[in-house]
Amino acid sequence: MEHSALLSHRLPRSPFKFAWFVSRVHGGWATGAIIAVLVGESLDQVLVVLLKLVIDAATTAAEMGFQDTSTMWLFGILFPVTYLLNENMW
Repeated sequence: MEHSALLSHRLPRSPFKFAWFVSRVHGGWATGAIIAVLVGESLDQVLVVLLKLVIDAATTAAEMGFQDTSTMWLFGILFPVTYLLNENMW
């Protein structure tokens, strides 16, 4: 839609209609922004689960006398990698 055509319309009064009115010209960017927010929020929740898994793996490894620490290392490495991805997403 042309810029002059946008100016000929009245501005919508409701927030959702206004957001649609403004973003329909830049639909690709708006879709990308929504996807980035969804991925970022999902990674936030994954961080909580990974932290729980790190703590559980460390507790289990300590109970076993640290004979097998591979699970602890796996989740211990995944946590900062996921954190870095999450911070770069925002």
